[in-house]
Amino acid sequence: MTHAADQRTNQNRVGADYPFEHERLDYRTGRFLARVISFCGWLVIIVAVALAVFAIGLGSYRSNVGVAAFGFGIGGAIIVLLSGLITGILLVASGHMMRATMDTANAIRQMLSTMQR
Repeated sequence: MTHAADQRTNQNRVGADYPFEHERLDYRTGRFLARVISFCGWLVIIVAVALAVFAIGLGSYRSNVGVAAFGFGIGGAIIVLLSGLITGILLVASGHMMRATMDTANAIRQMLSTMQR
């Protein structure tokens, strides 16, 4: 099947039968980057929570045993947790906003092609 025939087939499927065809055709790289950014945001959140738990545990171990060990204590754990959560949430939100912008551009493109028919 040629590219032009494939596009005609895709245009015929847009609508009630195949409502998300625009996601497959347009902005592949941008949508991929938006997913990567969102994934990095979730990864930052998970690492921040793990570091905070580790810092609290190591801080309490240091205070109980009296060994000089690496640990932030409660205050440092709260700072690590809050900074990680804020950064992660902002990254996830940025990824979602990128996808929403591309979805809006695709919807406007579809509306324009429908109005031109």
